[in-house]
Amino acid sequence: EPISLTETTQMNLGSILANNADTCTVAAAGARSGAGCFGSGTGTLAAIDVSGTAGLQVDIALTNGASSASELTFAPSMLDNGAGATTLTGVTLLASHTLSLGGTVTVADGALAITNAVNSVDYQVNVTYQ
Repeated sequence: EPISLTETTQMNLGSILANNADTCTVAAAGARSGAGCFGSGTGTLAAIDVSGTAGLQVDIALTNGASSASELTFAPSMLDNGAGATTLTGVTLLASHTLSLGGTVTVADGALAITNAVNSVDYQVNVTYQ
């Protein structure tokens, strides 16, 4: 059975300051930290449902992302079985398997991010059978 991924909850880091080199991280339970995090409150972790053949082993890999002109970069991390990992090998696929993802956004060029109205950064999740 082919593996399919469905994003059921989109990640949201909240408001980010546009100061160069500032970072904002969303971690377990949506806790935010870093000089780039603006305001109080929590972020939202991404939830990605993984379906395939239950019981088979899979490898999971996350790939960093950047906005179109590299104003922002993003380093995703797994928070469910990985505790901050970007790769996991030999994960047994469950009948109902959801990845919980957080990560860190870094402001590379705050002025350009404002000019270009950047409000998102793509990243990649790969899940493959062993």
